Amino acid sequence: MRKKSENNISNQEILELSQDILEALHTFSGHTEKRFDHLEKDVHQLKNDVQELKSDVGQLKGDVIRLKNTAVAKDYMDEKLMDLK
Repeated sequence: MRKKSENNISNQEILELSQDILEALHTFSGHTEKRFDHLEKDVHQLKNDVQELKSDVGQLKGDVIRLKNTAVAKDYMDEKLMDLK
């Protein structure tokens, strides 16, 4: 049978284990914070990219509408050329 003192963890050992745990948590939280900051920057950049794409699509829609309003069908042009002959 073990003596009672062999089963007990000393206060110093508890203190050292607690410090090790706190240091590990601090390190982990620091890495987590860096990763979170990086993700926030990525999301912000994606939002900017989406806004830019929306703007580009809007401009393209406007260009297509202008082209449709000014475009003339080939058949119409052929007919007008025949009229001129």
